[in-house]
Amino acid sequence: MKKRTRGEERYISHVFKAVLNNDRELLHGLFLIHGQYHAISFQHESYIQSHPIVKDTHCVCLVGGDVINYLHLKAGEHDLSRLYVKRYLSKLVHDAEKLAKEAFEEYENEYIRNFIKLLNKKDTTLSYLEQLKNKILKQIIEDDIEDTQ
Repeated sequence: MKKRTRGEERYISHVFKAVLNNDRELLHGLFLIHGQYHAISFQHESYIQSHPIVKDTHCVCLVGGDVINYLHLKAGEHDLSRLYVKRYLSKLVHDAEKLAKEAFEEYENEYIRNFIKLLNKKDTTLSYLEQLKNKILKQIIEDDIEDTQ
């Protein structure tokens, strides 16, 4: 398994504390904001829709009261259960990242298909084309870097 980022570590830590205390008041989200993971806890889902930073980002993983209660009951009072919860949360984040990556790629593909439809209409401005070109070029460079490592 890959090494976790600071944002992922914070997220797992926040959810772990909530599980130990069976604190189901907050939702805990892991968001991808400008290429970095951030752990954000909030009370209502409307926070995501109204917050200026969070509303236009990708949500990678979201844990609420049901999952927290399930893990709290599953863990019980045993010392080894803490390790179980940590492993469960690590696997949850890992699986959520894979699923989110697939969803984001599908979203990007749909975005590109819609963009091509716009191009066919000839109503697209040059600045929009430049932005997309830069975005695609950046993605190609990132993919090349990942392939060489």
